[in-house]
Amino acid sequence: DAGDVSLILLSKSVDENGNELGFYNHSRFDFETLLQDPNNIEENIKNGKNLKKIFKPGVVYRASSLSASGKYAFASFASTVYVWDTSTWENVYIWERIDGDVYSIAINETEKIAALGGKNGKINIYSVPDGKKIKTLQAGNEIVSSLDFAVNSDLLISGGYDKTARVWNVSNGTIVKEFSRHND
Repeated sequence: DAGDVSLILLSKSVDENGNELGFYNHSRFDFETLLQDPNNIEENIKNGKNLKKIFKPGVVYRASSLSASGKYAFASFASTVYVWDTSTWENVYIWERIDGDVYSIAINETEKIAALGGKNGKINIYSVPDGKKIKTLQAGNEIVSSLDFAVNSDLLISGGYDKTARVWNVSNGTIVKEFSRHND
């Protein structure tokens, strides 16, 4: 029963049909994370319905993303990314030893490319679903906390602890535009 405990939202994602995916910490149990089936998260959490438990001792997922069609769910723990097939909720892939702990995840609209933002300023680009590394983009030296792909485009925007947002052309690995705000 989730009604008498608080769940802390770690990450939330929405697919093209409006289905929601959220990764939560359970307040009563350390390191227990609940994956919400793609329905009305807030109402289901309130009523304790439609919760899919993904329990790995010692694991708290840091970032998550839902593919545009809702076919795949992604979540990161340290330098590992887990990929689930949402029709069965089976863990279909585990991408290990990503260069730098993963703090943000974005999947492009074609569901063929994943961008993984690290604590070392790196954005690792991987093929989906096999998890083969394609290239690395360097976005400063601090945590890349936010990533998102443009619709119908090869553009990726990144934001991080260095107070800089960058728009990338993923195909050629170049920065299209950079926005910086420094309070020195």
